Amino acid sequence: MVHIFCDGASKNNPGPASIGAVAFLSKDSNFSANLRDYKEEKIESAFEISQRIGEKTNNQAEYLAVIAALEAIQSKFQSESTIKFYLDSKLVVEQLNGNWKVKNENMKNLFLRCQQLLVYLNSKFNIKFIHVKREKNTIADHLANQAFIQPMKAAN
Repeated sequence: MVHIFCDGASKNNPGPASIGAVAFLSKDSNFSANLRDYKEEKIESAFEISQRIGEKTNNQAEYLAVIAALEAIQSKFQSESTIKFYLDSKLVVEQLNGNWKVKNENMKNLFLRCQQLLVYLNSKFNIKFIHVKREKNTIADHLANQAFIQPMKAAN
């Protein structure tokens, strides 16, 4: 089982933004990881994302973190049956789970990009989106905020 924690950050909302995501492999369906163990390298990640993304809103950053993680799944995993995403954005989780409509025009393209990736990935994996409290998402939050001190990468 793959456990992916995602977070987006935006200073001033909208403003300079970044994303963070981290994946862990564990057979424990109730897996949780804390920032201290992560920083002390007591737990090993399958992949990490920490990247500035330009001027965005917080919700756009949350979606872009999920998109980056979904894209990473394509190259990192072949045979995992279940992938659980943990986000502290209830909006993004409820929209991706189909419980809430996407009303904001700026969010529709990001939602549709997620859906495109999910159509492909759901043929290989069972992907679930789970809302967690901010305290359970400290590693992804750390990676998103760490990106602000890194130089901005040029767009491809």
